Amino acid sequence: MSEDGHSLSASLSELPPSHSPVMGTSPILPRGLTPQLVMPSLTVPQRRPFSEIGKSLGKLKVLVTGRRGIGKTSLILAIAQSSAHIVHMDTVVATSNNMATDVYASTRPKPWWRTDLDHGLSRRRRSSTSDQVLDRNICFVDCPVYGDDAQGSSPAVDYVESRLAELAHKSINGTDLRALLSGGAESNVDVVLYLLPHSGPTSDDIRCMRDLQNATNVIPLLARADELSLEERLSAKNRTLRGIDSAGLDCFFFTAPGGAQDHPHIYAISSATQADAEIIDASILMSSDYLPPLVATDLGDLVKNLLSVEGSTWLRHSAACKAIKWMRKQRHRGSLLPSALTSGCDET
Repeated sequence: MSEDGHSLSASLSELPPSHSPVMGTSPILPRGLTPQLVMPSLTVPQRRPFSEIGKSLGKLKVLVTGRRGIGKTSLILAIAQSSAHIVHMDTVVATSNNMATDVYASTRPKPWWRTDLDHGLSRRRRSSTSDQVLDRNICFVDCPVYGDDAQGSSPAVDYVESRLAELAHKSINGTDLRALLSGGAESNVDVVLYLLPHSGPTSDDIRCMRDLQNATNVIPLLARADELSLEERLSAKNRTLRGIDSAGLDCFFFTAPGGAQDHPHIYAISSATQADAEIIDASILMSSDYLPPLVATDLGDLVKNLLSVEGSTWLRHSAACKAIKWMRKQRHRGSLLPSALTSGCDET
C-alpha cells in the first residue's frame, strides 16, 4: 500500500540489560557478559484519518492555471495542506513548461469489493486491510495558461477541450452523458482555478477565460495575496471583479440566491507560510513531516467550498451541462463528428 510519500525512518537506541528479551538473562552477570542489544525503533508517518465528508466526496478534476511563476504548483500543495479531507497526495513531478501534469490525491478508501475486483480476488480471499487502499478520487492538473507564444494556442484550453473531444464520439445521448459526467465517470475537467495578478486580468487572460468558460467552470483567484495589505486586497478584488464583469465573462461563484453570500466573490489566496509562534520544540520544527502554517487568506474558504459534498456535486453538474453545450456547438460547426447528443442540459 502506498499512502504516504515519506519512507520509514529508523532511530536506534540501546536498551538497558533489564529490558533484554533473552531468556535466562540475570542482572548479576559480569558486566562483560551482559548482552548489549540494539533494537530498532520505527517511526511511521501519521496519515490523516478519513473524515466523513472526505469519504462522501466523489470524483473531482481540478485544473490550476495561470501565467508562469504565479504559484500554480504551490497552490495545489497548499490546498492539500489546508484541507482536512485530503489524506494523501502523490508526489508532484516537474515537467516541461508547456506540459500539463496530473497530480492525484485521495479523500477516501476504496470499498473492499472494488479492491477485490481490481485485483481479481474472490470474497473468500478478501484482505483484511482492503479498507486502507486509497481511492485517488481527486485529480489536480498543473497547467500553464500560455505557451511560448501568448497569442497562440493555450495549453489549458487545449487540455480541457481535448478531454471533451474524446467524449463527443461516444454513441450516447445527452441525458445519459450528463449523468456520467455528473457522477465523475469521465476524465473531463470539473473546474479551472485561474490565478490572476494583483493588476487584474489582461486581454490574454480574458481571451483564455472565455474559451475555458465555454467548456467548464472557471473560478478566478487573486494570487499572492500575502504580498498585499488588507486594504490592497480589497482594492485588487474589486479591480479583478470589474475586469471580469466588463468583459462579460460567466465565471463560477459559490453563491446561491438568498444565501449568506449571494453576490460574486473573488478569493484572494496565497500558498506562503509563516512561523508558528505556538511551537517552540526544535525536534518538531526540524521534522521532515512538519509543515509550517499558511498565511491567513481566503484559501480556507475556497477549499471548504471546493471540497464539500454540495460544492463538488454542484461543480460536476455544472461542468457536465457546459460540456454537452460545448460538444453540440462544435458538432454544429463541423469540428466534431456527429454523435448522439440529442438531449441533455439546456441550462446550467
